Amino acid sequence: MKVFLKLFLCLVYMFFTGSVVAQQPQVNLDGVTPMHEFLQENTDSTIAFHINANQAHIPEWFILSKKGDTLTAYHYRSFTGYDQRVILPHAVAIKLKKRLVNMTYITVDIKEYFNPIYIEKDTLSRFWQRVGQLKPWQIKDDVVEGIGCPQEKGKPRVEIFDGDGITLHLMTKDSIKKLYFYAPEFYQKQCPRNGRREMLALQRLFLSYFKPDTL
Repeated sequence: MKVFLKLFLCLVYMFFTGSVVAQQPQVNLDGVTPMHEFLQENTDSTIAFHINANQAHIPEWFILSKKGDTLTAYHYRSFTGYDQRVILPHAVAIKLKKRLVNMTYITVDIKEYFNPIYIEKDTLSRFWQRVGQLKPWQIKDDVVEGIGCPQEKGKPRVEIFDGDGITLHLMTKDSIKKLYFYAPEFYQKQCPRNGRREMLALQRLFLSYFKPDTL
């Protein structure tokens, strides 16, 4: 009985001191969040691009959508970083680190972290056309072709364990299709594939339009 009482008091303390995050993020096995579901319902076609950084799992999405003849770019980022050269007092650094950890538990949705990005109309139109030229709906990802490189007889296995991944969600009224690649830049140099090449081209394209001065 005393053990359960101590456990209960410990949990209450952790809850009120913020040591426990009260709610897990709402996300299904394909990474579809309330944000994805809202965009699927309220746009005709949407492409959401995400880099899964190995060292930080802070949600960040680069989004391009079309509704009728209206094109819109959005940026979802739940954490604003700070210059790592800044020397911080220990207590402040601990608070910021805790905030960083808690960001991984925030449900991705249409809220304060979801913001429209201004890109000039003609530029946005070219962006959409260039994305279409890469035919993202036809890209074959790691789920289809396998992660990494095939094992070659008599040669050491080519592997990496700390690479970043790329997730792409392709949304229409009828479906949400997920594409995923693990460490595509590394493996593309070892065993080139069309799917990886097209995904990397799409990554470069998105990041070229979502420039730092627009975010």
